[in-house]
Amino acid sequence: MLGEVGNNIKIFTRIFHMKNYARQLGAAALLVTLLLTCVSGCNVIGAFAQAMPDPPIAAAYSGLKDQTVGVMVWVDHGASIDYPMLQSEVAKGLTTKLSELTMPADKKTKPIPELMGIRYRDPLEIIKFQENHPELEGMPPKDLAVRLGVTRVIYIEITDFALHSPESPDVLKGLVAANVQVLEVTPGPHKVATIAYSDPNMDSNYPKEQSGVPYEDATPDKVYKKTVDVFTTDLVLKFFKHPSDYDKANG
Repeated sequence: MLGEVGNNIKIFTRIFHMKNYARQLGAAALLVTLLLTCVSGCNVIGAFAQAMPDPPIAAAYSGLKDQTVGVMVWVDHGASIDYPMLQSEVAKGLTTKLSELTMPADKKTKPIPELMGIRYRDPLEIIKFQENHPELEGMPPKDLAVRLGVTRVIYIEITDFALHSPESPDVLKGLVAANVQVLEVTPGPHKVATIAYSDPNMDSNYPKEQSGVPYEDATPDKVYKKTVDVFTTDLVLKFFKHPSDYDKANG
């Protein structure tokens, strides 16, 4: 699964940088075309505005650069019983995707500016820490963040995870609901954590633009993996400016 994630990230980084360049060339070419074709009362400005792509989406939080980052994931008790690997797969998937954008495997690919210089703590070490200290569950995220030895904590609390459409149990539809926070930890002997970003109602779906997938066209395992992949991608996109049509371009 992580190999597939790595390939997806390589494709994305190439698309991301190519699109920026293509937009610069395309905008100039498009303006010339419109000026040549709009010769009789055509509203050039209006036509140009309609034809231009949507502007890129700014990062929801852009303070990860040059920091040490840890990903901490908690899963609702019921979901953790049904999907025991969900915690580790979300933690590993998100950390891997961020790492690939910080240090692309292809040396010719530039790292994402907002993600440069980041050092990531092994997500399995954080999970082991959680398992060794079950009394920490339910503790405020600010109290947990200062114990991880990092300066930024991406805190994810998965409150719901399902693979069936709410409208029809006969249709597969992945759904993740989560409370997401980024905590900034001051270095030094007296560490203090503050919540720098919060999205208490984040949700991701697979497939995004369909009511679901009939059982004859997919398996629960496939939908599970795709749902985790979509969720971790949606998380990654919170941390850097990206094209507005990224989801459509990357299916």
